[in-house]
Parts: sequence; structure tokens; C-alpha cells
Amino acid sequence: MASLEALGLASNIIQLIGFVGKLVTSAKVLYESSRYASAGSLVLQDVANDLTRLSSAVLSPDGQANEGLKQLSQSAKDIAESLLTLLDDMRVKGRKTKWKSFKLAIKEVRNEETVASITNNITRLQTQMILHLQVQLRCVSVY
Repeated sequence: MASLEALGLASNIIQLIGFVGKLVTSAKVLYESSRYASAGSLVLQDVANDLTRLSSAVLSPDGQANEGLKQLSQSAKDIAESLLTLLDDMRVKGRKTKWKSFKLAIKEVRNEETVASITNNITRLQTQMILHLQVQLRCVSVY
């Protein structure tokens, strides 16, 4: 039984070392970043900003979109805005220090699942929006 306990302890130590290594690497990248955020966060921020802009265009009063596409666009806009809020919280504010970079790395690790979930929701909405656009284009070309 003692050998199993030792194996479990060794496994936990290895996991802890991996986690700390990931944090330190992430903190170093963030500290050296010129834009006060990780590259992944910056890409997601650009995508969310573009999605918000495009959704607003679909929702505008002169938009030619059907009701289903407008509903999807509103959902996409809401999700993109929540992603932008989350990403803004994962930026270094003020003067960049090693400590702030480390705290931000912890936030990024803690929010990985949330960001992945939001990204998956955006992907699902994108698929549905493409389907609506294809149907709308097909209907227009028939008439």
C-alpha cells in the first residue's frame, strides 16, 4: 500500500511541476509582450471585435437579413461582448511588472475553460449564420 501512496505523491508532484512550469512560461511571455496580453488573447479580441461589428451591421435597420439571422446575430454580438469583457480582464493594466504578469498568467489558466466554451459557442453560431445566409441567398437567386 505504501508503494501506491508514493506513486500517487510522485504523480501529484509531477502535475504541480507541470502546472508551475506552465504558469512561469506564460508569465514570462506576458511580461515580454509589447501589447500587455498573450498572443491568443489578442487574436480572440480581434475576432470578437470583428464579430461585434458584423453583427451590428446585420442588426442595423437597413439590414436585409431574415429574422432568424437577426436573432443569431444578436446572440453572437452578446457573446462577443462577454468575451471582450473577459479578455479585457486578462490584460496587464498600468505599468507592467513581473508580479502583474504572473497574476495575469494565473487568470489565463483559470479562465481557459471559460474562453474555450465561449469560443465553441461562437463557432456554433457562425455555422448557423452561414446556413441562414446560404438559404437566404438561394431564395434570392430563385426569384
